Amino acid sequence: MDIVEKLIDFFYPWKVVLNELQKINGPSLFLVIPCITYARYELSNGDCKERSGMRFFYKRALQLLSSMFNMNEDYIVGAFLHPNYKQLRGANSTQISDCYTTCRLFIGPCSSSTETNERIYEPQEKKAKIFMSMLMDKQKKQQSTSDEVDRYISLVLDEDKQYENPLDFWKKKENQIAFPYLSRMARKYFSIPCSSSAVERQFSATGQIITQRQSSLNPLTVNDIIFLRSIENKYP
Repeated sequence: MDIVEKLIDFFYPWKVVLNELQKINGPSLFLVIPCITYARYELSNGDCKERSGMRFFYKRALQLLSSMFNMNEDYIVGAFLHPNYKQLRGANSTQISDCYTTCRLFIGPCSSSTETNERIYEPQEKKAKIFMSMLMDKQKKQQSTSDEVDRYISLVLDEDKQYENPLDFWKKKENQIAFPYLSRMARKYFSIPCSSSAVERQFSATGQIITQRQSSLNPLTVNDIIFLRSIENKYP
């Protein structure tokens, strides 16, 4: 029984991670980094606490954790676009820097085209001639060093504001006004699921609906049944 209890403790972090990554009723792309960081932390603690033969399993699991998961850039950006995970704990400095660059590249073309249109349609004001203006100090326009990404990074949320669904944050009008391009980017990235479990479940449910006795069901009817089933699972 002692060995069984140790095995249960060993597999518990994996159970938590799999349950989180297989969620289908909301955005899941941001969960990859927190889940891997959580699993690495729990396995490291288990390795430190364990003094028996189980320590080999913890060390081996830590090695497999690093080699099994390919940390795609989409996972990093997804975590960054979640307001509660934007500090990217668990990611290295290179991944964080690449994430910021990706966000700025997404913002760049959009913001530059908008500013160009505003300059085209804005009437130019005539400047009055000033005596000896050629000898006056040249006034350089100070450019703001803080862009939309920097302002989002420095955003501090209240302690009671914890978002399970990051789209709840981006749906707010004040956040869309403050971060117009990042909100658009969030809608794009959070439409990507982090795993194929949701699709596989839909195929499994369809296989239970279309049987030998119901092989002639209209595809539209099957689609309606699947749709109603998804609503039932979301709002039990």
